[in-house]
Amino acid sequence: MASSSLRSDPQNWLIGKPISLLSTARLPRMLDVLQLLQFHHLTEGRTLPESYKMTCDAAICIWMRARIPTQRVDSCVRKLSKLHQNYLALKVHRTRKRESDRMKEDNS
Repeated sequence: MASSSLRSDPQNWLIGKPISLLSTARLPRMLDVLQLLQFHHLTEGRTLPESYKMTCDAAICIWMRARIPTQRVDSCVRKLSKLHQNYLALKVHRTRKRESDRMKEDNS
């Protein structure tokens, strides 16, 4: 099976395909949260602040079901926006061949 590299392909660099729901079988990872954010923002066409809020609400709901204390939603949105900005910074330098860029990709 050949991999598609078209611009219309819904798979995103480094994080994979967007997901519409977080799994309730385990706690969400940063990768899962970024995939859900990409679904809300790119697939559904919502603005970034709306996407941040909806993604944080979904993640907090899972943490509350597990009875794990959480922070306020605005703190979650701030951390998610920082995570998304770091992803975008990695994405900008994905074609560079420098060793430092490859190490940053491997660490994330």
